[in-house]
Amino acid sequence: IGNPTSRFLQLPTFFKVALNDPDMSALKLIGDMIHLAELARREGILTLEAHLANMKSPFVQRGLKFAIDGVEPETVQKVMEGELEAMTERHAGAAKMFSQAVAYSPTMGIIGTVMGLIATLASAGGDPTPLIHHIGAAFIATLWGVFAANIIWLPVADKLKCRHAEEEHYLRIAMVAVFEIQSGTNPSMLEQQLL
Repeated sequence: IGNPTSRFLQLPTFFKVALNDPDMSALKLIGDMIHLAELARREGILTLEAHLANMKSPFVQRGLKFAIDGVEPETVQKVMEGELEAMTERHAGAAKMFSQAVAYSPTMGIIGTVMGLIATLASAGGDPTPLIHHIGAAFIATLWGVFAANIIWLPVADKLKCRHAEEEHYLRIAMVAVFEIQSGTNPSMLEQQLL
């Protein structure tokens, strides 16, 4: 309820993101970008257009396309920074939803326990055996609330934050590479900078 419906409906996608390792090798990206820098320096930046399809990341493709099209470096930087900011907001919203569940889950467990105890006490006065079973069942609600918070919601929230940090790092490397390719930096110097 505390999140937009569109975000809530993406819950299965967020679980997939948290559980699957992304294919974002910084070293492979650096190798690819150095190769492109060498091509651009040797044959001109326009030759990179034929290699855009080989880049897996749409972010990298767009940045290189802007550079190839001759867009001013300041504009390219502004657009790419804007994309990173939008990604950060989107990822923070997903992680926040799970962090909120961490807070709500134990509370809902306690509410379940209190409701179970009220029902148990309402039937008090007879045989104590069913009463003991009802009390045990009431406390199961607290157990489930704490379990869900600490075994499901909190680890997923933390994993989503880690995934974001990994992706941001990867894209920042790509962004620097695009700027340096556009400015004609020596590929050896670029490699040292990116590493």
